Amino acid sequence: MKKYLLVFSYTRYHEDLLSRINLTEEFPKTIIINFNSVASGGSIKNFTSKIMMVFRFFFLRVLLCSNRINISILLPHPEHLLSNYFFFSKKVTNIQIYEDGLLNYIDVKLGGRFKKRSEKRRFISRMLFYQFRSVEGHLSGCQEKTVSRGYFQHPEMLYLPTEYEEIKKISIFNKKLSSADYDIVLFVDQDVEALYGEADGGRLREELYDFLSKYKKVYVKLHHDYVAGKFSTKKMPGNFEVLPKLFQQDVAENIIERVSAGVVCGFTSTALINIAGKYDGIYCYCCVSESHMVMSSLGREKMSELFERFNVKKIKHYPS
Repeated sequence: MKKYLLVFSYTRYHEDLLSRINLTEEFPKTIIINFNSVASGGSIKNFTSKIMMVFRFFFLRVLLCSNRINISILLPHPEHLLSNYFFFSKKVTNIQIYEDGLLNYIDVKLGGRFKKRSEKRRFISRMLFYQFRSVEGHLSGCQEKTVSRGYFQHPEMLYLPTEYEEIKKISIFNKKLSSADYDIVLFVDQDVEALYGEADGGRLREELYDFLSKYKKVYVKLHHDYVAGKFSTKKMPGNFEVLPKLFQQDVAENIIERVSAGVVCGFTSTALINIAGKYDGIYCYCCVSESHMVMSSLGREKMSELFERFNVKKIKHYPS
């Protein structure tokens, strides 16, 4: 029986991580399902790309059920409409997980907007003739099924390391950005109001905007989870500039070189951690509530303290 590794990539960030993982060493036959390549929007071309992805999903299901091939899977987490089927399939016996970002270093369970999204996927899955299953334990899925291997950039800080039979490190290549301008900032935006609520999230945003107002230029990288129509540039300071769509499609870890920023700011974005670890001499700042507590490998600690351990400094905070 032929062995295949089915790899799921959801975002440009996942693409970058996969480029640093040796997949052919154990599995010479690899099938990569890249959802980032599926265009968004309502054009005929975009609609066609989505139909082709669904067709591929059914084709792989047929192969799996035919018992003609042995399929192992590698994915960031199972909270995705199509990969969920393979993660929970009894015919898939080898499951591997690779880094999805900050969620692998703290205790994150399904709740809030993630739970609502999961309920929507459960409804859509009926049209794909299967039952979407929500993750009950850690959002990565490591507590749901036996995970043979995990790939992470910071395995020494991994939350729940005992849930993985084997852990491998994803290499981080440090580099010096010679063109860095410390009057230029890359602002990695997020829907912080959804995280903390409109009132507290709004105060954090105002605080960060005040901090960034002293710089010559602030380039804004929007988060891919923003709900269409919700984002507004009206309240942004005059030194802010939202990056064009071509830049938005790239990850912040690459954009920093394209805009020559010497400073990177954000709220709780994983990009802050990645940039702090990848680039020497770049200043990274987070803006989080001092009341934001998380469970990490060290136990219960402030989110700001966790970022400090990743060499991401905190800016001043409003009283909690």
